Order: sequence, then structure tokens, then C-alpha cells
Amino acid sequence: MLYVSCSSLVLILSLFAEKRENKIPLFFSALLLSLFCGLRGVGTGVDTTHYYTFMSYIRLSGISYGSDIGFSAISYVLMSFFDNPHYPLLIYAMITNFLIVYRLWNFRTEASFPLMMLIYVVVYYPYTFNIVRQFLAISIIFWATKFIEQKKYARYIIANAIASSIHTSSLMCFCLLFLPFNKEKNDKLYKVVGLGFALLLIIAGLDLYNANIHKYEGHFVVSHAKSQMMSVFKIIWLSIIVLLGRVFGNNQFSISKYGTCIPMQIHVPMIYAAGLGLSTLSMLFPFMNRIGFYFIMYEMPFWGQAVRAKVDAVTYKMAIFVIVGYVLVSKILSGENADNLFYYNSFLSQI
Repeated sequence: MLYVSCSSLVLILSLFAEKRENKIPLFFSALLLSLFCGLRGVGTGVDTTHYYTFMSYIRLSGISYGSDIGFSAISYVLMSFFDNPHYPLLIYAMITNFLIVYRLWNFRTEASFPLMMLIYVVVYYPYTFNIVRQFLAISIIFWATKFIEQKKYARYIIANAIASSIHTSSLMCFCLLFLPFNKEKNDKLYKVVGLGFALLLIIAGLDLYNANIHKYEGHFVVSHAKSQMMSVFKIIWLSIIVLLGRVFGNNQFSISKYGTCIPMQIHVPMIYAAGLGLSTLSMLFPFMNRIGFYFIMYEMPFWGQAVRAKVDAVTYKMAIFVIVGYVLVSKILSGENADNLFYYNSFLSQI
């Protein structure tokens, strides 16, 4: 099975990258994920055919003006160069995977990089074959959160605006500006002015999203009970770790890669909790699951650091491996329904 082989090789590369603090295996792990996703044929991925049709249509009709004009404009330019829908999808796959993998690399001091990569390739990577446009936006937001940590707020706002032009739901992520990154409070004036600005953008985003909800209805009509129950299971474990590990206020929660005791930054469990909460709300409002993706990406650094906890690390390791194992076994047992990843084919074989 090519998917399992690709994932295994990526995990081996991530082990080398962390052990040797070397970006060469890091680069090849991101490249391998990008090529495996970007070179897929029509039969791999639920929405691949839809994106092929969209690319072909936009080449003839021009830019489609609307809430997602950024994606239309980029796709139009790429199709003008390549005149083949395969290559824009390859470029999108490279942007998405490189941004996510390199952002995870930023957490390597406090979190286990191989474990973060394991969670990514098993739980989230398959989505890059389907919800291409939203995961492109998600990767931009996830990568750009480093600007908030660095207090480069203007850069984050620009990145968030770009992501919002690709997928309107990204406007919700302006709220990340008001979380206590690095346990430091933002300037009061900045908070007041920024909060008003962000609220306007979020309200506008909700209005645009509501006006364009018909475009996403196909993704929301089915309620995934198993996925929702898994979210509840994760919430329970998040609560256990936060309470038992005294995450808020514990300056010696875990042991870093270099053997020093460090805290878990407060924004990590907060963003993860927000994502899980939105995912759980999908029981009542199905579209909430898609919005929750932006925040639930912090599942990777959260568990990556939890398994390095000074106390109960073995228990946390068992919990996350149960979660990842359940997802992997579910995909294997579902066969062709698992986004056809286990029946992978490349468009190169069709040339």
C-alpha cells in the first residue's frame, strides 16, 4: 500500500531530522508528502474530480468573482501557465504540506517532532486530498501563527487576509490575535483597537459564509457520529492532562529536547480546546466541524509536548497511540471509502 509506505518513510525521515537537527530530511519529508498528494490521479481523493473540473472551467471562463476570489485568481494564473489542472493541484499540495511540516518543526524543542508528524500523516494529511482549498487556507493560518508568537501582528493580519480570500471561513481566525501567546499579555490599546477590527471581519466573514453556504452543503449533509465521539474522547483526555499536569501555571510541565524543564505555552491547549469544541458542536451544526479545523491543528504540538511530560508521560503516550491507531485502523477497514488512499493512482501513469 503506497499510502502506508509513504507515511512510514516520512516518519523515518522525521526521526532523522529531529535526532540530527537537520533540515535535509525535513525537506524531503515535506516533499514526499507533497508529491504523493499532488501527483494523484482522478480516482484518488473524493473531491479530486471536482477540482479538475473547476480548474478546466476557470481556464475558459476567467476569474470567478466572489468571497473566494483569491483561490480563483491564483488558479487562473496557474492554469494560464500550465494549461493542465494536474500541476496547479501539485503546487497547492506543496504549499500546504511545506507550510504545515515546517510549522511543526518550530515546535521541536518542546514537542516530539516524529509524533507530531505521525498525527499529521494519519489524521490530517488525508484531508489534503479532498478539501484542497480549505486546507490551503488552514496551512497558511497555522504557519502564520508564528508571527503572533513573534509579535509581528501586521504579518499575521496579512497572512490571515490572504487565507480568507482563499476560504472565507479563515476570517474566524482573526480571534487568535487575542489569545495570550507565550504567556504574555498584548498591549491594551492594541487589544481594544484590534478586537473591534477583528469583530468586524468575523461578522463580515459569517455573513459571506452564510451567503455562500450552498457551495459547501455537500460536505455537511452527513453527520459523522464516530468522528464526534472521538472529539468527546479527546476533550476528556485534554481535560485530564490540563488538570493533572496543572498546565496553567506549571513552569515544569515537560522536559524539552535538551533536557530542561519547560511549561506548555498557554495558547496551545486553548486553541486545541477551541477546535475540539467546534468539532463537537457539529452534532448540532455540521458546518462547525470544518471551521474547527483551523484550531484543531494545535492537536499536534499539544500531544507532542504531552508525551514529554515530567509526570504520567507513559499514560499520555498510550492515549495518543490509541487515538492514532483507531483512526488508522478505521481507514484500513473502510477500504475504498477511506478517500481511496489505499487504491492510489497517479496521473503520471495516465500520460
